[in-house]
Amino acid sequence: MKELHGIVSAKYSIKVNSMEPYMDGHIIKTLQGKKYLQSHNISPERILFVHFAKEHLYNNNFKCLSKYLLTNEGEPSFQFNGFHYSLTDFYEGRECDFNCMDDTVKAVRQLAFMHKASKGFTPAKSIFVQDGLGALPVMLKKRLKEIKRLKNQAVKGRSNFDYLFLVYADRFYKMGEEALDRLEGKTYDLCVENTLKEKSFCHHDYDHRNVLFNNEKVFIKGFEKCCIDVKMFDLAEVIRRRMEKSSWKYDESVYIIKEYCGIENIDINDASLLVSLLQFPFRFWKICNRYYNNKKSWAKKTYIPKLENVSAMTDSHIQFIDRFKKEYRELSY
Repeated sequence: MKELHGIVSAKYSIKVNSMEPYMDGHIIKTLQGKKYLQSHNISPERILFVHFAKEHLYNNNFKCLSKYLLTNEGEPSFQFNGFHYSLTDFYEGRECDFNCMDDTVKAVRQLAFMHKASKGFTPAKSIFVQDGLGALPVMLKKRLKEIKRLKNQAVKGRSNFDYLFLVYADRFYKMGEEALDRLEGKTYDLCVENTLKEKSFCHHDYDHRNVLFNNEKVFIKGFEKCCIDVKMFDLAEVIRRRMEKSSWKYDESVYIIKEYCGIENIDINDASLLVSLLQFPFRFWKICNRYYNNKKSWAKKTYIPKLENVSAMTDSHIQFIDRFKKEYRELSY
């Protein structure tokens, strides 16, 4: 700790008064205020891409984010004992609560502002570009294969989780297949083309931890997974998280979309893509994947109520998608 203390002081020419562990890094108290020293498990090339993405947003007047502070060498990160570190200002605030509709609306409005500011992003050719465009069908196919593999594993099991998983696996798998079939049409390709034309990017990890509220300000953090990809990936994440808290209330989803569209437009292709992203059983896959790949028996018990919860909403989820398919054309603005 003392050695890292000295490295930070030297790298940034700041006086470090104290350093305390916090999440995956440390909170540092300095004469210039609190800073956050983060340890990364991504490459320095990836950090550099994130740095340029955040700088682009900031220069486009989206300032509610934590920019990387540059070292004395002008770099957004440094290496110490095999780890890569970055330093940012530390923003205090409470995390977004998707149980609260007001929080959800504020979060989706800030997301829309971020997407709008991301347009025109043209990093230097020497910068490694994280590009997720066109990869969505491949990812969904992989998730479906994993569900099928986990089903074969559950057949051999005898736990309550195994039995519950087998009851719902086929229904969720069918939902995933339908979502993938729709995705493989022209709609997704047109969304990809539009993203290339706009030169925009998305956050790709827009969950409650990465949206902070401080009085009337809404800060976005956790840009480490940001990449060139369709903006509907982020919007679907917000809607899905709220729907899972409200048993898939259709009217709430429409309200969230309208709030987004008050800042950033979505077209008919975006709305169609939303159908696929909201239909695919990401939550079901995530719970089951973590359960069967977790070797700690005590931790596995925590996944049973989670599976019970997502399974109990299967009918409401399907009803939501059926209505969304019929009315999505009216949701583009």
